[in-house]
Amino acid sequence: MKFHYQHLIELLKKTPTKAELSEILFQLGHENEIEGEIFNLELTPNRGDCLSLTGIARDLNFFFEYKDNLKIYDGAIEKFDFDFVNHEPDACPDINFLYIEIDNKVNSYKDYLQSYFQDLPNNRVNFFTDISNYVSYELGQPTHCYDFLSLQGTLELKKIDQKDDFTTLQDEKIVIDEGSLVFSINDEVINLAGIMGGKNTRCSDKTTKVLLECAHFKPEEILGKSTLYGLNSDASHKYERFVDPNLQEFAIKRFIKIVEDHADIKEIKLYKNSNYKHQDRMLELNSSKINNILGTNLDDKMIIKILDNLFFETIDNQVKVPSFRNDIHTTNDLAEEIARIVGYNNIASQSINLPKIKKDFSLSQFLRDFLLKNGFTEVINFQFSNIDESETISIDNPLDQNKTQMRTSLKDSLLENLLFNERRQKSSIKLFEISDLYSIDPSGNIDIKKVMGIIASGHVANNYEDFSKKINTQFMDTIFKDLNFDSSQYSSNIDRQSINSKRKEEIVYVEIPLERFEVYRNDEYVEKLDEDIQFFKYKEISGFPSSTRDFSFMVSNLDTINKISQKIFDFDSKILKDAFLFDFYENAANQEVKAAFRFIFQDFSKTLTDNEINQELEPLLSEILKLENVSIPGYKHDIP
Repeated sequence: MKFHYQHLIELLKKTPTKAELSEILFQLGHENEIEGEIFNLELTPNRGDCLSLTGIARDLNFFFEYKDNLKIYDGAIEKFDFDFVNHEPDACPDINFLYIEIDNKVNSYKDYLQSYFQDLPNNRVNFFTDISNYVSYELGQPTHCYDFLSLQGTLELKKIDQKDDFTTLQDEKIVIDEGSLVFSINDEVINLAGIMGGKNTRCSDKTTKVLLECAHFKPEEILGKSTLYGLNSDASHKYERFVDPNLQEFAIKRFIKIVEDHADIKEIKLYKNSNYKHQDRMLELNSSKINNILGTNLDDKMIIKILDNLFFETIDNQVKVPSFRNDIHTTNDLAEEIARIVGYNNIASQSINLPKIKKDFSLSQFLRDFLLKNGFTEVINFQFSNIDESETISIDNPLDQNKTQMRTSLKDSLLENLLFNERRQKSSIKLFEISDLYSIDPSGNIDIKKVMGIIASGHVANNYEDFSKKINTQFMDTIFKDLNFDSSQYSSNIDRQSINSKRKEEIVYVEIPLERFEVYRNDEYVEKLDEDIQFFKYKEISGFPSSTRDFSFMVSNLDTINKISQKIFDFDSKILKDAFLFDFYENAANQEVKAAFRFIFQDFSKTLTDNEINQELEPLLSEILKLENVSIPGYKHDIP
């Protein structure tokens, strides 16, 4: 979410500096970066209510006082007799259509509207679409504008029963899958609901009669569709994260007001189609429980003050959750709201005195050490997944609506890790994770088991002995032979076609319940406990791509290879991340040895150019060429 500092200040009674504003946003859990006057806000998926100026200003109310000063149309609106059929009231329980007609073309915008395009900056499209985008920026309610004259027939909201072609308003041609929610006229799709409208009904600079669609879609109906069809959609981003179901009337009147500020309105009419009645969510107000959760000693008045400032309504010993806060369901959630305002840094720390426990043998740590010594890297992933099966446990209030289930396998998480590293040109990837998995057994009880997942692909290792060897199931079997353990029954290959990967190397996956290793608990080979555990320091990973250079060195004997290796080891470079010998060929008859080294370059601030890499390499190669009887075939500065 990007917003302009001055735009937000208009909605606050107090005027914080940019630094003060940034600090409070961080305290509230909203990571942010400042570029000039523009704030780039990172919001967790459960805070869709903050995807607007008013949403952010509301969240800042305790500190800077929200100023509710947006003007709306206060005149009468005639009822609109519109031909519309909603076949999916569960997916879209509330929808309004506003007909509005103006009698003049609009050329210039008022300052507040012009600043939206000038300050952020955003591109102007046409008058009605520009206002629609601006209202979404102000309020967080997406709307869609149709050129009214392009609509001929009954408008229907439905889920299509077969694939259908659709051309978006951005002139992108896509194929919509069966079961997708769409608006259609005469069975022609004119809008991918909640995501993007179509080319044939879009507004233009000549449009004077418009139909404004303003709806409440259930998040699960929109979730993932924008990504599926490759469409960049602000509307879907907001609908996926929940839009306040009580916001539509205000958004429509705000839209009319902005039109009225710029043009003469000839006619306005409103059609309402509602199958929705918002049920107030009431929670117990238990100050003692909140203090116990947080480790604080706040009195009732302070807790109520904080909740009131966050637009919760306290009634006796209950709290009414505002309609825009779909993420608040329990006392724990209320406690988190209190903590955000108080500030976690301002909650006094307390020492916890726990009895010392003698270390027992740790099977997890033994396996962890075993894999680390065999060149594997440990990863830790979230426990959540989007796979819903009979044995999965659903999360009532997930942070991410894309992942609402507890995972029952480590496979998908580790596959994401592997693909992430492949996109960064890693040639040898060997990863593992040890974690608990949770599921529901046939009796309805929660089953917990600890498993070890391993995924690997590419070269066996970055050295001349193993670089030409590729990871496969036999490689994995060999690893576990050191433990006298047969891993073959737990191994499988992941089909690259199923993950749309262009690389050819095998992807080997192994997932083993730790209980299968219990037999080794008393083995003398295993009883090395935690004494030799080495703690690895975190190293920052660059987000920019790496570049690889391979050089072959012709030398007269193997000893010279060691000298070359030493030169490389001593070479001081901030962008040379790795270098290793991966191949050599010895021609005894000619007394020649050909050694191949691979150099990997990467920078933390930019993508390196060929010229920058060549300039970095030249001093090193020049030093190597000074060694006796060394040449680099094909290198332009080869020294005879």
